Amino acid sequence: MEWMYLILAGIFEITWATTMKLSQGFSKALPTLIIIIGYIASAILLSMALKKKCLCDMDGYWYCWDKCTWCCIIS
Repeated sequence: MEWMYLILAGIFEITWATTMKLSQGFSKALPTLIIIIGYIASAILLSMALKKKCLCDMDGYWYCWDKCTWCCIIS
């Protein structure tokens, strides 16, 4: 179950990170709301995943997922 939390956290992180482009400096309401919800959901799900799994088990996966997220934002 922890892996599912980690995958969902990554999906929410990609969602809020890519939506930052659409918010145009947080001036549009709907994309800004999606960013806030996605950020909170990502943090909660990551903490839930780490409650039962050792950080050393998941840290490498989360690092790779995070770098892929930033590649999506830049491109």
